Order: sequence, then structure tokens, then C-alpha cells
Amino acid sequence: MARKKEGKDIGETKGGGTNIWKWLFIGGVILAIAAAAWLFLTFGFFGVLLLLIPSEEQLVENALDVTVIIENDYAAGSGVIIGSDDEESWILTNRHVVDPDLDGSGAPNQVVTLRSGRTYFPTQILIPPYENVDLAYVAIPAKNVKYAGIDYNYEPVQRERVIAVGAPLGLESTVTEGIVSAIRYETLPGGYEAEIIQTDAAINPGNSGGGLFSLENGNLLGINTFKYAGTEGLGFAYSIKLYDDLPKKNWRELTNEMKEECRIYWDDGEIEKVPFEDCSLYGPYWCNPATSEVEERADICGCPPGYQVYGTTCI
Repeated sequence: MARKKEGKDIGETKGGGTNIWKWLFIGGVILAIAAAAWLFLTFGFFGVLLLLIPSEEQLVENALDVTVIIENDYAAGSGVIIGSDDEESWILTNRHVVDPDLDGSGAPNQVVTLRSGRTYFPTQILIPPYENVDLAYVAIPAKNVKYAGIDYNYEPVQRERVIAVGAPLGLESTVTEGIVSAIRYETLPGGYEAEIIQTDAAINPGNSGGGLFSLENGNLLGINTFKYAGTEGLGFAYSIKLYDDLPKKNWRELTNEMKEECRIYWDDGEIEKVPFEDCSLYGPYWCNPATSEVEERADICGCPPGYQVYGTTCI
């Protein structure tokens, strides 16, 4: 429990020094009003609104920033960050990405990679208590990262422009554009009527678990889940409303087995095995959990040629 510090509060000075802050505040308000008036006179009411509305390019960038790659020994797919705080972040994906056999056994060596290139082991993977619900929840120890905007009350409409974001065939940060072709419904175990969004945006293997985003407002509309084999333009996403509707109790936790060692290949041909906790940062290299090998970090972190990396900082 924090103790109150004895003495004067910050900003309290002899002779009424707090007046300085009062006048600074008033000055700031006057400047803000003047700036708003200038914008209105220069661009008009609708012009000001246009300046405040994110551009389409910004909406696409935001969607890319909240999309992750999820890999394990048996499968690879995508996911969407739906929340984050100063302890961890939460990702929504498809169950078949993290539990390829759909038998509750999961898969060894689950690894989550953010757009920045940072890689995390999940601290928890949960699946719903209903077998036919192809959703999963993944927690990772990433703090205060960007997450998707969600409005559970939003009603997508036919012909609404959308983008599907993910890593089809391992090609990260891929965006395909289309429209909402139809809104369909499926009754799931437990009596839940799931809203399914049909889209003609291209969805391919690896897109599973990625997001379907509205180009109207940037909100996450659904989780890309499947397409009809042998067809094009027939992709389907579980509406984000399904996640909101499902009870959050009794979700089952999958085990997340991880390799315990990382391999370092030295120039003389020697192969050294080092525990993960000892080689997560090995000088200018890092232990890539996806391959269990030590790799140079500079390229991954986007540093200029000749730079090395410490943590995620170019040096």
C-alpha cells in the first residue's frame, strides 16, 4: 500500500505558484479553440470531418498491425489481437490452427509472431466447450500492443467493402479485398445461432484465423475460417459476435509443449545445444522458437546493413 508523502503536493509553492498551471491551462484552451476555428474557416464543416476520419490506407495499416502469424509443428495460420494490457495480449484465431486434429491434443511448439517480428510462446490456449465451434483464444506475454477495434452491435451489410488479412501459404501481411456477399446463419451445439459472413475476398490456406475487416470503419467483423474447395470467391468468416455470445466458462486449455533446447551451428561444424532460457538473446543473434536455431536478428528487426540488434534496438 503506497504511503502518502509528507510535505507539499507537487505544484504547490509558496505565494500561490499554482496560478502558473492555471494560466497555462487557459492558454492551452484558447490555442485549441483558435486551431479549431482556423480548421473550420479553412476547410468547412465537412472538410474538418474528413480530416478526422482515418483514410483507407490507415485502416489497412491498422488491420495489418493487429494480425499475427501462429505456427506449430503441424500447421500454420493467422490470428487477430483483440485486447492488450500491461501484462499480456489476447488473440482470437481458429481452433484448427492451434488444434489441427480437432481432438483437444493441440500441437507442439506453438509460436506467435507479431507484425514487428517479435515472437512469443503462448501462455494459454483455450478452445470452446463445443466441438463444432472453430474458434480459439490465445494469450501471449506481449504488453500494451495495438489491438483490433470491435463493435459487437455493428451489423455488416451486403456489398460492404471488406479486407481479409493473414498469411496465406506463409506469405505474411497479405491483404485481399472484396465485399460482404451475404450474411448466413448456422445453428451450433448449445443452440447458438452463429452469424457467418460470406465474402468474395480471397481466402486461402494460412488465412485461417485472420481477420475480416470493414473498410467502412476498420472494425473487425469476423474470423476467416474456410472456403469451398475448388472454388474462388466463396470464403466464409465467423462473425465476431459469436465470440461475444459464447459463454466464457468451461473453455478447455490446450497443452503447449515447447522444445527445451536451441541449436547453434558454429563455423567449425560443431552443433551446440543450449537451453532456451540461456539463448533467447545470444549477442547479435536470437533463438528463433519457430526453428529452434540461432539466427541473426538484424534482418528480422529491419535494421540497416552492418547493424546488430540488442533486444529490438539497432546498435
